[in-house]
Amino acid sequence: NYSSAVVVRDGDTAASLEDLRGRRCAFNNVDSQSGYNVLRLAVARIAQSDTFFSEVVETGGHLASLTAVVQGRADVAAIDCVGFAAMRKYRPELTQRVRALFFTDSAPGLPFITSRSTSSVELELMRKALSTVFKSHSLETTRTTLLLKNVEIVSRDTYTLLTEMETQAVALG
Repeated sequence: NYSSAVVVRDGDTAASLEDLRGRRCAFNNVDSQSGYNVLRLAVARIAQSDTFFSEVVETGGHLASLTAVVQGRADVAAIDCVGFAAMRKYRPELTQRVRALFFTDSAPGLPFITSRSTSSVELELMRKALSTVFKSHSLETTRTTLLLKNVEIVSRDTYTLLTEMETQAVALG
């Protein structure tokens, strides 16, 4: 599971999401759970069906959303916690200029996806290969660089939470 950091520029006086009413929001794209849907749900819970942000801009990705906040083109963005950690490590000149206002609700992490035509034998081989990658001492540096800690097999039903979050946001207006 993971969550997203809802970030504002360092020095911004906002103390809560409510303080961002009427501000500008950068988001990845409407298909993004971590850069759109979780923030939309958080806003929907307090917006009371009113327009919350004065402007929203689709950026296409977490780095672009963070950059929009840093450059003052937006006041807030949701950045997935793994991406944010990677940016802290590899793009500190950007992340030092923002702060996490809060973290969103937790959701299942991104799955490894394969073709519908993948056989059960092939799927089992892929799972064994991934397991080997996460146990291999020789790949420890690579896993650390990519901020990968483990892999877990979960049921497809685990991901219904994402749809439920989207449905709740829509229901709240």
